[in-house]
Amino acid sequence: MKAKLSDSLCRGLKAQTDTIEVYDTMVPGLVLRVTSRGVKSWSVRYRVRGNKKLDRYTIGEYPFKGLSEAREVAIGVKNAARSGVDPAAERRERRQAASEKAALTVRVVADRYVKVKKDMPSLRHYRSAFDLHILPAIGDIPLADLRREHVASITTGILAAGHGQAANKVLAVSKALLSWAVDQGLLEASPAAGIKTPHTYRPKERALSDGEVAKLWGSINGAPIRPEFPIIMKLILVTGQRPGEVAGMTREEVSLGDALWIIPAARMKARREHVVPLSKLAVSLLRPVLEQEGRSSLLFQGPMMDGQHEANVIAGAASKAQEHVGIPKWTPHDLRRSCLTGLGRLGVDELIISRVASHAISSVTARVYNRHAYLAEKRAALDRWAAHLEGLLQGGSEIVSLATRRQA
Repeated sequence: MKAKLSDSLCRGLKAQTDTIEVYDTMVPGLVLRVTSRGVKSWSVRYRVRGNKKLDRYTIGEYPFKGLSEAREVAIGVKNAARSGVDPAAERRERRQAASEKAALTVRVVADRYVKVKKDMPSLRHYRSAFDLHILPAIGDIPLADLRREHVASITTGILAAGHGQAANKVLAVSKALLSWAVDQGLLEASPAAGIKTPHTYRPKERALSDGEVAKLWGSINGAPIRPEFPIIMKLILVTGQRPGEVAGMTREEVSLGDALWIIPAARMKARREHVVPLSKLAVSLLRPVLEQEGRSSLLFQGPMMDGQHEANVIAGAASKAQEHVGIPKWTPHDLRRSCLTGLGRLGVDELIISRVASHAISSVTARVYNRHAYLAEKRAALDRWAAHLEGLLQGGSEIVSLATRRQA
């Protein structure tokens, strides 16, 4: 049916039984469809230049779309079709793009990041930041809708709880994720770029005194913490290694016969293999653990992801132990610092201390050309430190007993 449509005609049209379609004679191809339920809707029939197929473009319902507006849209559709553009196909593509945009949330991008970066040594800490802070705050926001204020809000609660350094680390993980999204072409620019670190970090200088070291060593076994934590704490103090490196120690890394602990590059902050000579005191701490049957490759298996204790869990154990030990405000990293500071007090050369600690090497000559491992020097330094610790407790045999005794 064809007619010169008017507002009054559109209002009065009714379908008795079957749906009717009325074609406008003023704009060829414009159709008002009326169903038996009285629903009226506009569409336009068109043919793209060079294409024999007749397509339909839905404009909308009447009277929400009036006659004049429907004619205007129809004319635009037909003009586009004459130029070779398919308006219906374009709209489908726009809707598909909008659907994909809504589906590509921060959570989806974080999942992709974790899969791609599965071999990154610090991935455990990234996953922790995602699960505890980033995804609960912004995980369901489409990536394209993410704004600077969204990213900045992630650290608000962390700062309010007094964890400034943790807020800095979470922001750093957020920036790394969004920078990666830019590299992958998922974002034009990172909304996290330029956000300042929320907390001004002041490097800690806490090193336990000899008296505090002796007090901790003699009392920590009775602290209300899991039985592996006292051994971990003591090994940090004896070897001077990072808490995470000690907590992640595996059977394959340790050779008691050679008195060596070889930490693979994948577990090291500097991505270099690190050889740690084991003093007799360190061996006495490790031997009972290695002799236990039925344990996994990890020496200190815990309930956290992949069985390894996270650094924050070790710090939490130290916090719980403080009242029992009677030494305030110390952390597992302070034990590492106490060892390295103690080596300096014992006259060990600064270069050897840095090798024991596996600090980054800034000199090109040392980094590229000097391949001397300093194994003998490191062993002499750590043996000297162990002898000092034994002297603090007045008798090597008593120390071995305290070192190996575990909380029942």
